[in-house]
Amino acid sequence: MVQFRTFMVMYLAEMDPFFKKRPNSFKKPRINIHIYTEGDTEQAYFDGLNHQLNGTDYRIQLEGKKPDVYALLNNSQVLIKDLPSEDSIWIIFDYEDNKYTTDNIIKLNDKVIKINKSSKAKIHLIISNPCFELWVLLHYEFINTKLLCAELKTKLIEKWIPNYKKGTNFDFTNVYYKTDIAVKHAKQLINYHKEDNKSMLEKEANPCTNMYKFLEFIEKIKNP
Repeated sequence: MVQFRTFMVMYLAEMDPFFKKRPNSFKKPRINIHIYTEGDTEQAYFDGLNHQLNGTDYRIQLEGKKPDVYALLNNSQVLIKDLPSEDSIWIIFDYEDNKYTTDNIIKLNDKVIKINKSSKAKIHLIISNPCFELWVLLHYEFINTKLLCAELKTKLIEKWIPNYKKGTNFDFTNVYYKTDIAVKHAKQLINYHKEDNKSMLEKEANPCTNMYKFLEFIEKIKNP
């Protein structure tokens, strides 16, 4: 009886395509994408995005939130020491209306570059100027006029997402279907500021976001 069961397992492994594919997938290491954010809204976005990756060998790990980007970077420095090169850390933060200056962000970027030179895994800074609502809005329309965070939120609610609530576990399911549009619009903004000789690290590059880099990274690892 034992021999018969062994024979059937081997037979299924040979005949069924599902069984054929499993051994290789078991050998493939899981790659973790570590996310640090300042707020609940961003965490809700990435938590939902994690469900989009269900069934892949990649997982988004939400490492928690902190009130400012400096605390986020400090925490990521502790984590990065033990990470393999396949993993990555993404720090998601807002420029906000008056929270940071251009000098703050340039120095922060320089520090990340220095850390990455001596680390296997890499840290990536993802900036939304003025705030994360810009990335959400770009799923629906292109905009290149300077706005405050409150104005962005109002525009988003009045025109596109009436039930949107900042700082909550908002359901971004419908937003994900428009990701390609947001990526296109975000790149247009980058080019718009480049033509005006402005780096996205500058506070005056409002509105601007490089969130598209994270989404392109996700697409790359899903479709190598």
